[in-house]
Amino acid sequence: MKLLYNYRIHPNSEQEQILARFFGCARVVHNDGLRMRHEAYKRGEPFITDAQLQKLVITAAKGTGERQWLKEAPSVALVQSLGDLHAASRNFFAWRRGDRKGPKVKGMGTRRGRLGKSVHDQSLGVFARTLEAKCHRYGRAFIKVDRWFPSTQLCSPPGYGALRGADCSPQGLRRDKTPVEPA
Repeated sequence: MKLLYNYRIHPNSEQEQILARFFGCARVVHNDGLRMRHEAYKRGEPFITDAQLQKLVITAAKGTGERQWLKEAPSVALVQSLGDLHAASRNFFAWRRGDRKGPKVKGMGTRRGRLGKSVHDQSLGVFARTLEAKCHRYGRAFIKVDRWFPSTQLCSPPGYGALRGADCSPQGLRRDKTPVEPA
C-alpha cells in the first residue's frame, strides 16, 4: 500500500512573491515549449526532442535580454515544466493514433453492464483493503463479513435506530414504520 501525505505551507508575503515568480517562470517555459512544438508540427517538421527543447527555451533563453529573468528560477522547476509538457504531448499523440482512449474520467463509460459491475466491485475491494490497512495501523478493529451475511436484517443496538420491518424487540413486536433515529 502506498501512503500519501498532504502538506500545507503558509508562506509569508515575501515567500509568496518568490513562489509566484518561480511559477511564472515555469509557466513561460512550458508555453514557449508548447508554442515551438506546435509550430514545428504545423510545418510538418520532426518532433522536437526534450533535449533540444530544453536548450532552446531554457538555456538559450537565459542568455537573451528578453528572458534573462529565467536565471532567478530553479532550473529543476523549469525542466519539470518541460517534462510535464512532454507527458502531455505524448498522451495527445497517442490519442491521435488511437493508442489512448482519451482522458480517464472516473466512472465514465462504466456505469452499465458487467464491466461497470466489475469496476464497482474492484473499487469496493480496493476501498476495503485500504480501510483494513488503516484500521491495523491505528489499532482499530476491522471485521469483514461474507457477502451473503444478512446484516440489513439485524437490529441495531438500543439508541442506534431500528430498521423498518425488523423484529427487534424481545417480545417479537414488528416495526413497520419509518426508521427510528437515535436520540
